[in-house]
Amino acid sequence: MEDFQLTMDFLRDLPLDWVLVSVLCVPAYFFYAWAIFGHWENFLEALHYVATPDAWSLVRGERVDDSWATMKFGLLLVLSIATVYEVYTHFIPWISPSFAEVLAGM
Repeated sequence: MEDFQLTMDFLRDLPLDWVLVSVLCVPAYFFYAWAIFGHWENFLEALHYVATPDAWSLVRGERVDDSWATMKFGLLLVLSIATVYEVYTHFIPWISPSFAEVLAGM
């Protein structure tokens, strides 16, 4: 019962306006992933390298590939976060001030 209460408290404190904008930006995330990685295999390989410790990649002789894939994955994360921030703070108020007020009231 206590876990349920903690979950409900987390959901109540969740900034729903940011979550909504994050969901609306999903097509941009796919575009960035396509532009950076090209294919799903390259994206999954980058996830593999992100999850692999750097020392293990060094031992296997894949340090350069690991660094390159990790850098591309980091770029994807930075672009995605920046897109959500820009859409929330600049694009939505410019397009629809009334929708921005609704988001601010959430």
